[in-house]
Amino acid sequence: MPELLGFLQMYSSWHILLLVCVLDMMLIAVHFNKSNLLQYEYYGYDVPRTHEQVVNELMQEQLKLTQVLDENIHLITNLTLALRNKQTVIEHLTKEMEKIEQDIEKLKTAQSGGIMYL
Repeated sequence: MPELLGFLQMYSSWHILLLVCVLDMMLIAVHFNKSNLLQYEYYGYDVPRTHEQVVNELMQEQLKLTQVLDENIHLITNLTLALRNKQTVIEHLTKEMEKIEQDIEKLKTAQSGGIMYL
């Protein structure tokens, strides 16, 4: 512990801060390297992948993404058609409601005049 106090007294706070930053960056670099190695082990790679392996994996991922995009386009098309159908139904129901309101008005005027008219 006295060595640490002597070290702290010998250097200014800026030197210590710089040293802590450098040590922190070194720890981050070690952690990053370790996580990359773990990722290689997770995917079954003991060594970094070759260019051909990366290209093949990217092409497989692109194929999967294309399939997902096609499925999404199909879903959007179906939803658009369903929305149009609902819009048509709503328009039809609105027209029917207007006819019913007109019939109600006719009944009210006929009753107020004492004449039954439909």
